[in-house]
This record gives sequence, structure tokens and C-alpha cells, in this order.
Amino acid sequence: MFYRSLATFRTAPTYKIVFVRHGQSEWNEQRLFTGWYDSQLTDIGKCEARKAGKALKNEFKFDIAYTSKLSRATETLQLIKCQTFQKTMKTISHWRLNERHYGDLTGKSKEDLRKIYGKKQVQLWRRSFKAIPPPIKTTNPFYECIVNDNRYDQDLDIDDFPRCESLKMTTQRVLPLWYDQIVPNLKQGKNILLVAHHNSLRAIIKHIEDVPDVLISNYQLPTGTPFVYTLNMYMKAIPSISPRFIGSRDDIEDARKSFGSRKNICNPNTVKCIKK
Repeated sequence: MFYRSLATFRTAPTYKIVFVRHGQSEWNEQRLFTGWYDSQLTDIGKCEARKAGKALKNEFKFDIAYTSKLSRATETLQLIKCQTFQKTMKTISHWRLNERHYGDLTGKSKEDLRKIYGKKQVQLWRRSFKAIPPPIKTTNPFYECIVNDNRYDQDLDIDDFPRCESLKMTTQRVLPLWYDQIVPNLKQGKNILLVAHHNSLRAIIKHIEDVPDVLISNYQLPTGTPFVYTLNMYMKAIPSISPRFIGSRDDIEDARKSFGSRKNICNPNTVKCIKK
């Protein structure tokens, strides 16, 4: 019985999914809370997206790409598709993959808020699992352009728009798409590319790695560097080989710095270097 179980375990299916955080946006560069505001890519962000495509083109042939409704993610995906010569891959753009909604922090300078509320509070808003920012007010200068964006006409009524979100709330928003669409497609053998945002990706990573609430603040994702998760039959990350970053040595070194205390990212077996 033991040997049969062991054999079954050894032959259990595994699944791979590639994640990319969008390239640098204008508000990333200006150090502003962005959330659902449709900030555009900078020239650096476009370059990061092209580099991501070049890094992926020789290893992956994708069947489906998922992304958010926000331009910084959709444009990153388009640039990746051009570089991988996979312009015709099926693309699904979904609001559930949007960035976390930063409420009334939207459009405000992180540095200015540190001076008002202190570094600890701002860091809680940015990185913790449960801290909720103040709800966006109708007087916020970016409120109207968010709730009146016609990209959401088929998906959300004005009363359904989030007014603010913690990472916990973002996770609750993202996971229905993960289980309703992404997981079934992975189980069917589809190769999936997911281009999204810092917190919508952190939400998925927390779930597939079973990261404790108090440790998720250590997870910071670099812009424009692809990384691969290998999942077991239960759709959980296999820690010895996940995540595996793909890019130049400099890109991977930056990813290591971003992930900070993550031990497995320093394992040379979890990275794939490519020539510049």
C-alpha cells in the first residue's frame, strides 16, 4: 500500500503558470498610490515589458493570457505578445485582476502620507493583509474617472465598485476567477500567462503558497520580470522549485532583492538566466 501511494505521488500531475507584474507606470515612477486609476506605462515600463517578452519567447508557447482591465497591464501583455511572436493568443481581460483599490489614498504621494501618518501606518496600508485604507470620497479628483470608465459597463454597476480594499479583500475578489477559469484551464493542459498587478498577484501567491498573514508583507514583486510557479495536483506551489524567475542576471538579482527574506529565491535552481 505504501509503495503504491508513493508511486502515485511521484506520477501526480504538475502545472506551470507564468506571472508578470506590469512594467513601471507613470504613477509608480512618481511614487503615488495608483490602485484602479488607469496610469500609463513609462518608457522604462515599456522596455521592461519588451524584455519580459524576449525572456519568455524561447521557452513558452501560451494558449491563454489573462490580464486586468487597466492599461498598464494590458499594454504590458501586448508588448510581451509582440516579442514572443504570439500576437494571436487568446486574451481574457477581467476586472477581478485589477490592482487593489487604495480608496482615498488614490493619487496621493506616499512620501507626503508618511509625513502625515508616519511610516508604520503607510507601510500597513501598502503591505499588510488586513489593513484597509480610507474609502474613496466622491470629492477625490480621480473618483469620477474610475467609476465612469466604460470598460466596466458590462461588469459593474456604480454601486458595485469597491471604495477601498485590503489585500484580504483583494484576495476575495481575485480567487473566484482563479477557481472558475484559471484552474480549470490549467487542468486541461493549457499554458497560461497572467499579467497583472502587485497586489492581485500577491493575493494569488499568498493563496498558492499558503503564506501566513503576518509574512505576506515580505513579498514585493519586481515590475516586468516573469516568474514561473509549478503547482501540484492540489494547485499549490511546489516550494523547492517555485518561484523561478526568468530574465537577465541583473533582472534576477533585482528580483532577489525585492523578495528580501525569501529563502528559495536565493537558490540557483529556482532561477533561469538569459543573456542580455
